[in-house]
Amino acid sequence: MNTRNDLTKTKSSEDDRLLDRYKEVGKVVAQMFHPLLEVIVHDYRIPQNSVVAAFNAHITGREIGDPITSLGKERLAGEGSVPDTIVNYENETPDGRPLKSSSIAIRNDSGEYVGSLCFNFSTDILLDISHLIQSLVSTSEELPKPERFTVNTPREEIQNTIRSYIIDNAMQSKSLSGGDKQQIVEHLRNRGLFNQRGAVTLVAQELNLSRPSVYRYLQESTAK
Repeated sequence: MNTRNDLTKTKSSEDDRLLDRYKEVGKVVAQMFHPLLEVIVHDYRIPQNSVVAAFNAHITGREIGDPITSLGKERLAGEGSVPDTIVNYENETPDGRPLKSSSIAIRNDSGEYVGSLCFNFSTDILLDISHLIQSLVSTSEELPKPERFTVNTPREEIQNTIRSYIIDNAMQSKSLSGGDKQQIVEHLRNRGLFNQRGAVTLVAQELNLSRPSVYRYLQESTAK
């Protein structure tokens, strides 16, 4: 009777098929994220030559037949000491380049370790791009107020500024209160629009105020 041997062979065959499925998954994911993502499949049954699939292996330089990693050794050394799934942990290549890695333990129906599926995402290129973007968007000088790229008449500029302020502050343009108008006058003063000739008259017309009222609001705003 070779029942035990037969069971061992059957179990081994099932474990092989399980690893083969993970190899297919790894191959597809690696192709989707080529050339930034390396995918490695380990067979824990042969720790000394555990790497049985390596996709985009240029990232760490590992090859089929390479030995198990320190993480795999920790898994095998103590049940439960390392989680079956570890996502986005900081890592690095043998030559020190940064990686973002994830590891999934592969278990059979009996709950025994068969291997692992590991992902190593190369972040150095993205970090370089991030630094480039930061360099492109950064500024070194600041003007007292934004540069004007369009030439509007004083009336148009005052009208546009008033409309924008009313919208931004959820005011009712047809029923502005005295307090609303005072806020608008203060906003126009802060924007430097009263430096234009005839601004007081234009603002008075736009806000349906008298010129003395505009002057009074300006004085109250300046006194704050």
